[in-house]
Amino acid sequence: MSGKQSMGNRLSTVILTTAVVVGIDQATKYWAWLTLRGEPMQRFFNDTLRLSFHENPGAFLSMGANLPEFWRKFFFVGLTSVFLLYLLYFVLTEDGFSKLGIFCGSLMFAGGVGNLIDRIFFENGVIDFLNIGIGGIRTGVFNVADMAIMVGVFGLLFFGRASIDDEPDQLDEAEDNMVEEINEVAIEEVEHDTEIESAD
Repeated sequence: MSGKQSMGNRLSTVILTTAVVVGIDQATKYWAWLTLRGEPMQRFFNDTLRLSFHENPGAFLSMGANLPEFWRKFFFVGLTSVFLLYLLYFVLTEDGFSKLGIFCGSLMFAGGVGNLIDRIFFENGVIDFLNIGIGGIRTGVFNVADMAIMVGVFGLLFFGRASIDDEPDQLDEAEDNMVEEINEVAIEEVEHDTEIESAD
């Protein structure tokens, strides 16, 4: 199995990952809209997990939420769409990615698509409903798409590049070429010796 995947395999990974992540993300957001909207915060596991409904018109941790609507659409729909297209191109064409790197890039793309859907179709922006932490140390409110993005980013940083161990096929090909060259040299030597003996 080679670490360098074909375009078809990469595209299949992106499509499957996006379908699963976006499906789960949109399903959980719809569940949050039905069950958490207008309700008090719910706490679980000794307050480690909190569930509460939030609509975020900005980016992560509500950055840019107070911008005029035109600029919010420009940044969070327009530029995000351009970035996602570039990310897709990068995942599909970058030779240095390992298989895990391609999957992590697909997670980032899928999470971005999940939140982009909210920004396009929901007037009040992205639906967030998850919060985890211990005591006063807590995350911001997030969703499944955000989790996919974060896992993808960290996975890409630490495991995204293909190592020499990820590409045994390339090594096998190099070995085969070397053996072939040695055989050709040996054959030439035998033929040369045969010609000399014939001449004698």
